[in-house]
Amino acid sequence: LEQFLAEPPLERTAGDPASVVLPGMLTHAVQRVRRRAEHADARPDDLTRWHAVRKAAKAVRYGAEVLIPVLGSAAEEHADAWADVTTLLGEVQDAVIASQMLSELWLEAEDAGLPTSPLDEVRHTQDRTLHGALADGIAALGRELDAPAFPRP
Repeated sequence: LEQFLAEPPLERTAGDPASVVLPGMLTHAVQRVRRRAEHADARPDDLTRWHAVRKAAKAVRYGAEVLIPVLGSAAEEHADAWADVTTLLGEVQDAVIASQMLSELWLEAEDAGLPTSPLDEVRHTQDRTLHGALADGIAALGRELDAPAFPRP
């Protein structure tokens, strides 16, 4: 630790202004989202892949938020747009967890000899919610990936 503090492994850009370095880093984060989205799009029913897209999109969102004090409204609009993407894909993840819980409740009801039809209706509703959120999240993601590159100062 002392060695690290005495001689930190700084990159050549460590002394450059944040307004110059950070937009490039944000561009790399967007490229990571693009790669993960292409991977997810290859198997669109694999919700684990969409969750990985969401996590990568959160990095873009948070990166844009960091730039707000430096770049102002452009960064704020960018952060808000990526917040929409992460929120919609977050609804997908919430629906996945809810579906898993409903499946467990359904099995418990069946094992106990209780009627499962009320849970069937809830499961169908949850499934529609999941697919709607996924479609909305993919659409929002597409808009952001098709948007012009983040402006530099």
